[in-house]
Amino acid sequence: MKKWLLVLAACALTAASCMRESTFIVNNYVDFAVSSGGKLFTDTGYQLTVSNNASGSSAYQEDNKRFYLICDILNRDLDILLKTLEPVTIKDALPYDPEEEEPDDPVSVSHSFGGGYMNLLVDYSYRPGSQYEHKINLFQETRNGELCLYLLHDGNHENSAHMSESELKRETLYLSFPMRDIFSSREYAAVTLTLYELKDKSVSRKTYYLQGY
Repeated sequence: MKKWLLVLAACALTAASCMRESTFIVNNYVDFAVSSGGKLFTDTGYQLTVSNNASGSSAYQEDNKRFYLICDILNRDLDILLKTLEPVTIKDALPYDPEEEEPDDPVSVSHSFGGGYMNLLVDYSYRPGSQYEHKINLFQETRNGELCLYLLHDGNHENSAHMSESELKRETLYLSFPMRDIFSSREYAAVTLTLYELKDKSVSRKTYYLQGY
């Protein structure tokens, strides 16, 4: 049975549909965007102007930065009340080597495709005060006509399968992986994402088929 991973883009697609209606007022619009000239250019093709900022960040005033945002769209001119602005790290997918041992620290993930990227919201556990640097990377290979992606987290077993919940905190990473060149080089029968998940204090390896690429 195919397993489908949660598509983050659903909120953006719903909001985009609303913006084609007469009101052009949308609450809690979610998207990824790049800053330029004090505006935010979204993956869905909108140019947003910040008229009110409740995010606590003015980082969008610096050009060529990538962000995850939540906002209210106030009018047809796409003026917005900016509620959340999180910086996004852009990373390249690395070649997957099946001979190498995989780190198996668990993550939970939402994904979307847009702007030539695969965008991931990655939630994971860490131990406050730990000196260990958590490493989260995306690896890729082609197998049987499918693009196989592997999101692997090396976290020194700082998770509730090995430690008490009281020792841990949660963190969310906002990541974008350039995919335009990968998808333009050939057509794939499917795209899968493999990762390690935690359920009932047990870690298991799961593979999902991705939508929206």
